Amino acid sequence: MTNIKLKNNNNEIVFSHDEENNTVSQTLVLAIKNKIETKNLNLSGANLSGANLSGANFSGANFSGAKLSGTEFNRTDMSWANLTGASLQRANLKETNFFGANLSLAIFNGANLQGTIFNGANLQEANLNGTDLYTASFIRANLHEARLLHVIGNMQEIASMQLDKWNVVICVEFGILAIGCIQYPIAEWRNFTDEEIGDFDKDALVWCNKWKDIIIQIIDKKSQTGYSTHENKRFNQ
Repeated sequence: MTNIKLKNNNNEIVFSHDEENNTVSQTLVLAIKNKIETKNLNLSGANLSGANLSGANFSGANFSGAKLSGTEFNRTDMSWANLTGASLQRANLKETNFFGANLSLAIFNGANLQGTIFNGANLQEANLNGTDLYTASFIRANLHEARLLHVIGNMQEIASMQLDKWNVVICVEFGILAIGCIQYPIAEWRNFTDEEIGDFDKDALVWCNKWKDIIIQIIDKKSQTGYSTHENKRFNQ
């Protein structure tokens, strides 16, 4: 028999379970079924991949470095939780509430983010590549140096569009511009020489000559409509 104890952030045992070949994932699912308090749990580094944790309240919980690939978090409360460096690839985060959560360095590739709430969350250096953010909310979220390649933006904090062969993603507030598989700070992109642009791809210079003025117009318009730009700050001070 394997005994696993779930502890909160104060190192207090809130639930324990004995089972042959028991896992943290199995113990946590059982705790949820038994309506055990799951707020402020310490699950740092836990492997919960593929578990169904939908509808639980993990407000203030510590998931830093946790493996959460393919985990079901549908309509789960993750407000103020710590998910620094957590792996959330292919996780179902539909309508999950990450209000005020720390998601820095978290990986979201392939995750379902339909209706996900990131208001006030810290997503610094988070990897959102390839995600659909159209119905996600990022009010007052920190997206500094977040990876936004090939995302579908919510057309508010994050705009996206397909311009000929390349997808373009713009996050004016944090100075992010992603074109195809390349992401640079907006200020740096504005100052690229023709030679530097040509080095990216054989079609890059022709494409840039066609679309650069339009992209700049979009950036400037967003800068004037309430999104304060950090485009000249490559790193936090």
